[in-house]
Amino acid sequence: MGCDHGESTAAVRDTIDVEYARQLAIHGNEVRAVHACAAELALSLDDCVHVLGLTGLDGVQSGTWRLEDPPSTPHRPGWDSGTMTTTYRKQRSGAPAGFFAAEAAGLRWLAEPRVVPVVEVLDEGPDHVDLERLESVPASSTAARRFGAELARLHDSGAPGFGWTPSDTAWFGPLDAPFPVATTPRGDFTTYWATDRLAPLAEAAARHLDAEGRRAVDAALTAIGTGAFAGIAGEGTETPSRLHGDLWSGNVLWTPEGTTLIDPAAHGGHRLEDLALLEMFGTPHLADIQAGYEEQHPLPRSWHEDVPAHQLFALLAHVRIFGSAYAAPTAEAARAVSRRAHELGAR
Repeated sequence: MGCDHGESTAAVRDTIDVEYARQLAIHGNEVRAVHACAAELALSLDDCVHVLGLTGLDGVQSGTWRLEDPPSTPHRPGWDSGTMTTTYRKQRSGAPAGFFAAEAAGLRWLAEPRVVPVVEVLDEGPDHVDLERLESVPASSTAARRFGAELARLHDSGAPGFGWTPSDTAWFGPLDAPFPVATTPRGDFTTYWATDRLAPLAEAAARHLDAEGRRAVDAALTAIGTGAFAGIAGEGTETPSRLHGDLWSGNVLWTPEGTTLIDPAAHGGHRLEDLALLEMFGTPHLADIQAGYEEQHPLPRSWHEDVPAHQLFALLAHVRIFGSAYAAPTAEAARAVSRRAHELGAR
């Protein structure tokens, strides 16, 4: 028998908990931190501002939204001295060349099929991107189910190749510490995932892992390299999907217009990459999102067991960026990958 994927995901959440949101706040991503806190602790956005100690933050650092509201108004990111503006500027002086151009290109590419709401790009420059300002509303089961179907349609709109990106450069990670990722288009998932994405990241993260953790990650990369995860649950072979690429709950905004995508690492990849990230830190109404997805694009019954293989990149990224606090859940996910590959190979 393979591992219980629920145990693997729970181990990630139990280890990280709201610390992930705190790390986001420390590294300048205050708005994402508030949304991560809200998803993790089932609190209101306003309560999370206080939980994370962000009250009164003026939003200048890293170009984030102002989180201090006028008295007696509902909490909505974007209030500044009582005036709602229509533009949100995300900025960083000294950003890597092409960083904001890549984000803008990714958002436009995701919006191109017109199947899911995507924040609109208004302008871009070397040190910023200007976006439409969004109003947050509470998540709901109905909106989640609709979003699941929209996400499936986005994936089904396809991409030119695995690892293809809509810009010449691509990045992953927080605004103040992104790292470049390969943009070489591949015809097969296995080469792209094992060789281009995971291997360089495993090397970069190795110093934060103990010997057992490094062995577990190496074994997982070997297992993925066999092609065990090129399909889903051992069935078929996936073609490249159009992916958001960083689809944790903080990059899903619940708005009056629908569940809206922000802050992507857009690329062509395996559809389970996005679904796996929705699970990694918890997302409101996740079961409804998955149900809506499967109504639009049915998946093999045991697809959840493949999820650790598609969470491994993001977990290794967190080890690289934030250090050994993420080592234990990463090693556990790596062991789950090896067990699942063995199970699929035995069929």
